[in-house]
Amino acid sequence: MRLLGPLAASARLRSPAARRHVELLADPAARVREERALTATVPEGLPAIDRSWYVAPPPTRSAAARRYLERAAYGRLVPMAPRDPRDDGAAERAGPAARAQAAVDRLLAGPPERLDAALYALGRRRIAVAFTGAPRSALAQLLARLGEPEATQLVSEVRAIPPGVSADEVKAAQRALLRGGSEPLHGESAALFLRRVGGGWLAPLVDGAGDRARRLAQRLPRTIGEILLREAQQPISDAERAAVARLCSGLPLGPGAL
Repeated sequence: MRLLGPLAASARLRSPAARRHVELLADPAARVREERALTATVPEGLPAIDRSWYVAPPPTRSAAARRYLERAAYGRLVPMAPRDPRDDGAAERAGPAARAQAAVDRLLAGPPERLDAALYALGRRRIAVAFTGAPRSALAQLLARLGEPEATQLVSEVRAIPPGVSADEVKAAQRALLRGGSEPLHGESAALFLRRVGGGWLAPLVDGAGDRARRLAQRLPRTIGEILLREAQQPISDAERAAVARLCSGLPLGPGAL
């Protein structure tokens, strides 16, 4: 921001995120960290980024060549900044909605394996909601496409849907499936289909400030991460937001719990 001069001053007036960034850079230590990040050829937290997002550069003895190859390999990646634990305390002091959102945030910040399993569970739930009240023939057709064990798991999920699910939630789930495809795409496994649907449901709850959505996507296989980035731009109603937040808050957070 310091290098942009007048443009930075203009951004401060228009963008709260830019204003927070400028305030942060008032700290000399923060400026040093920012300058280091801008000149780095390997993004911070590279081990946390799924390998499907990049191809590691070949080894070389030349420092100049190494920097060039690293920029070519990692230039599109964003640094994986650590999560601020103070956010949890603020959420716990707030109301139920903020606590539910905090559960989503903890899920997003957890191990990739747990997040991946959560996307699977969320996708299964959203599909079950979408098929609530649908003709049995439609559900049977989808079950045939899914195969086992996903078909049996989906049947159990449909039976577990509470009778009080709202019509708005059902319609929202049906619209989402129509938008993204109500069955596995050509060459797409049943497990990937469920994760794709779950990622589309969770994505709008990701705070779009800065590179947060991108950092989340980079922790997942690229196929799922790109879906999450695309779906993060979709609108979501307050009822849908509350439903997915409640479901996330009820998911087991222990290792291997899902």
